[in-house]
Amino acid sequence: AVLAQDPRLAPPPARSGPARSPRVAEPPPSSGNLPFALSGFVGRHTDLAAVAGLLEEHRLVTLTGPGGVGKTRLALEVARARAHDGTRDGGDGPWLVELGALRAPDLLAATVATTLGLPAASSAEQLAAMLAGRDALLVLDNCEHLLTPVATLAHTLLTRCGAVRILGTSREALGLTGEAVYEVPPLDAATEAADLFLSRASAAVPGWTTGPDDRDRITALCAGLDGIPLAIELAAAQCRTLSVDQIADALEDRFTLLVGGPAGRPDRHRTLLDTIAWSDHLLLPDERLLFHRLGVLGGGFDLETAAAVGGITPVLPPLSALVRKSLVTAEPGTTPRRYRMLETVRQYALAALSPEDLEETRARHRTWALARAESVERHLRGPQGAALLDGLSRDQPELRAAFASALAAGDGDYALRLGGALFWFWFRMGHVAEGLAWLSEAFAAAPEAGPGVRARARFAMTALLYLAGQTARSHEAARAAVEEAREAGDPVTEAGATAYGAYTGVLAGLPVDASALTGRAVEIARNTALSWLEAETLMVRGMALRALGDLPAADAVFQEAIAAAHASGHDWAADGAAWCDMKTASDRGDGDRALAVAGDLLAAMDRYGDISFWLVTVHSTARALALTGRAEEAAVLMGAVEAIGARAGVSPELMDPLDGPREAAAVRGALPPHEYERHAARGRELSREETSRLVRTLVPGRRSR
Repeated sequence: AVLAQDPRLAPPPARSGPARSPRVAEPPPSSGNLPFALSGFVGRHTDLAAVAGLLEEHRLVTLTGPGGVGKTRLALEVARARAHDGTRDGGDGPWLVELGALRAPDLLAATVATTLGLPAASSAEQLAAMLAGRDALLVLDNCEHLLTPVATLAHTLLTRCGAVRILGTSREALGLTGEAVYEVPPLDAATEAADLFLSRASAAVPGWTTGPDDRDRITALCAGLDGIPLAIELAAAQCRTLSVDQIADALEDRFTLLVGGPAGRPDRHRTLLDTIAWSDHLLLPDERLLFHRLGVLGGGFDLETAAAVGGITPVLPPLSALVRKSLVTAEPGTTPRRYRMLETVRQYALAALSPEDLEETRARHRTWALARAESVERHLRGPQGAALLDGLSRDQPELRAAFASALAAGDGDYALRLGGALFWFWFRMGHVAEGLAWLSEAFAAAPEAGPGVRARARFAMTALLYLAGQTARSHEAARAAVEEAREAGDPVTEAGATAYGAYTGVLAGLPVDASALTGRAVEIARNTALSWLEAETLMVRGMALRALGDLPAADAVFQEAIAAAHASGHDWAADGAAWCDMKTASDRGDGDRALAVAGDLLAAMDRYGDISFWLVTVHSTARALALTGRAEEAAVLMGAVEAIGARAGVSPELMDPLDGPREAAAVRGALPPHEYERHAARGRELSREETSRLVRTLVPGRRSR
């Protein structure tokens, strides 16, 4: 065996002699020990090419990633392709060295030597002496539990054997100079992951076929499994007894569902639970504690969040270890850096917490969520508003988790405070139904909440009910908020609730003195010295005066609102005034002027991601397009607003009963009914982004901010 493995010990070539009869050449002795694949390799074409390229340029390449992501299979396919590359001369191997079952570090060198058919080596130096001069590829599989010994061995071999290359798989990189690390990504749910599920299900159940809607269900199932190949294969095997829908429904208890891997697999890959438990076992105590506590986080998080929720100081060392060990992923390109856990990994971590630690961690999470929301809320109506709204969108899974855990704990007072802090985020980003649902539950759970907490949450209800088109209910909520704000000594909430209550009263046709009430709201706002509040109450006062038919007075107030808005950076208030100007231009039949205003408004809204105000502005834009003879494009926009608004819980016709119905009637009246419906149907298929692109072609904006 040694003679067959070491070319230096091969016998000298035979001396030339008389020509002999030609005969078929005998095949060279076999080299390498890669196992034959038992199943087809699905997808990963980009990964194969990338790893092969790294292996050409680097002598040490390590594939990292969470358990079950497919590191071993990818390494074997890369090694197999390299062995069959007809352009490569010489070399032996590849040699697969399986380390998963090895527990004694002092046997590492001997294990590698035995795999290569060499005499037992007691040290890395002895192994290097045996491999000197050989052109070999070693595939070291599952290095994470022997990280330091494997790194020492790899360093010795690579520095003493110039033709040896190493392709390793590990949940953590070796950390050697010259090491190229390739993080193996999960499979894309809609393509490669779904193809893998179909392939494995067909193999598990001969004759198994998919129904017309199964591809979409399988894609959703694979997304729920984070695109992890091991999880997908275990799920596909369940097709023997369950339908695709039943498998998807059982994902809430995925660790019970995803068991019974094929015989011959390592124990750590027989079930999904075993795969993650293997990584958990390798953690240090602080790393394990942080890992489990991070399971309460429902989405991405930053360093500050990890510290607050994890309750470990300093948090950077254990968090960095979790990233290195592929249990937490750092999201590239984020500043400050954000992190995330695969849902499967997160569920494992959450289940590993003791009941006491789970409750304490959730309490820390709620404290962090409320502090984040209240801190951000104070600056949402200033120049940083757009960036802060984006941040709240990223944190939305955590905010939802905080609501759920507070209500589950019976802490309605907390939920009211969080709702009061988040209402402007919900208002601007179109989360109307969600906000109303949380607030309704919070009020039911906190009948004894203090007036200050109730006032802010009640004002949030006022604004969201207005967007939902429930103007009478909005007015009643505003009246209650005013009384509670006065009792609590909260002039900010009192000013806002007074202004919006007056305006919604007019829209609902109620007998209110809107002019006097909005004037009082502006006065209160000015006494707070908050210029953003002055701008907003002025804007609402102008809208009320316009609704009352006093256009000259409304125009004058709008100019004041615009000046105050620009002074404070609360551009939304200035844009609200401009929206009213746009509608007034349409009332006068001046569609061109209305479109000029709309172009500027919509360009700004695309930059800061507003949904609710964007919808009503596009609705008003459609009317202006109809006035300028572009009724077909107007109908497309109406269809888009209808569909997007339904998803957001915002109806411009209900929210703006003064102008919304007239705008819709103007567009419908410009086309025969069947033509209107045909173009509106096209619009209903458009996303927000597609509608914005269409609007930019129809109504180019001029203003930049």
